[in-house]
Amino acid sequence: MLNLVQTLGKGVPAAVLKGSTLTVALVFLQTVLPVIGLPAGVLAPFPCIFYSLKFGRKAGYAIVIIVVATLAAVDRSALLLYLLQSVACSLLLPELLLRGKGAYRATVYSVAANALILLLYVVMLGHLQSVGIDGQIRAIAHDAMKQVSEAYRQSGMSGTDLTGLETVLARTEDVLIMIYPALLLIFLVICAGCNLLLLQRVAGSMGTGPALGRFSCFRNPDALVWLLIVPGFALLTDVAVVDRVAMNIVAIVSFLYLIQGIAVVTWFTRKHSLPRFLMVLLFVMLLIQPVFAVLLAAVGLIDLWADFRAPKKQ
Repeated sequence: MLNLVQTLGKGVPAAVLKGSTLTVALVFLQTVLPVIGLPAGVLAPFPCIFYSLKFGRKAGYAIVIIVVATLAAVDRSALLLYLLQSVACSLLLPELLLRGKGAYRATVYSVAANALILLLYVVMLGHLQSVGIDGQIRAIAHDAMKQVSEAYRQSGMSGTDLTGLETVLARTEDVLIMIYPALLLIFLVICAGCNLLLLQRVAGSMGTGPALGRFSCFRNPDALVWLLIVPGFALLTDVAVVDRVAMNIVAIVSFLYLIQGIAVVTWFTRKHSLPRFLMVLLFVMLLIQPVFAVLLAAVGLIDLWADFRAPKKQ
């Protein structure tokens, strides 16, 4: 034990024990409670990120090794979920922050690494199974839409209303099948972003942590707008492959502008000292009303030219 303390540093073994235990608990929450446990899975990288920044990268590596060994011995499916969703963010995000890359670049690089891990898994899965990832996603989406339709049928819906609902669900299924790569990437961005926001909340307990900046000042690079314009025109073509690639790019870039729109609203609420429940209401509206998300994405895009947060000239 003394050698371990000398190798890792004073206080690190206790941090590794707490971090690995909390991480395992968060991963199991996600597997046991797929819907309610989703936020737990999103924050599964946080213990490793926090203790890596506080005690150094050795603590982070030790946490990941213990978590992988524990999940391998207890639940292989939970281990696969952790490897595909959390490992890259757990190790790369604090490493890049410690190297002074900044929150934006650290997020981009860690998400790109995680996406590469997912891509390798998909390629390997395609070689090992007769049904490719597209077929599996199609089956999952079809079952989900079927369950929704059946729930409305049992509630008493029938006739033209049910027919209209089934038409909408069929179109939704087709869209989900086309843009599931973008949805996976967006989920990885959400994971990294939520961990950064939580890290910003507890930065005071780390002493001199990395400079993360304020979320209310978040702004996408100006050149990003071309990744919205060019694929937007590409959607006018009738080539299936081009349309699918363009739809995925548009979905990802639109989500990034949605984040910028939320940052603009956050900046105004802080500037005018508005009640915090308004931000809670904002996120509730984003969950229940997709049109509201479109409006906020438009705010983020318009901010490129309007620059809502620029100081007013006297």
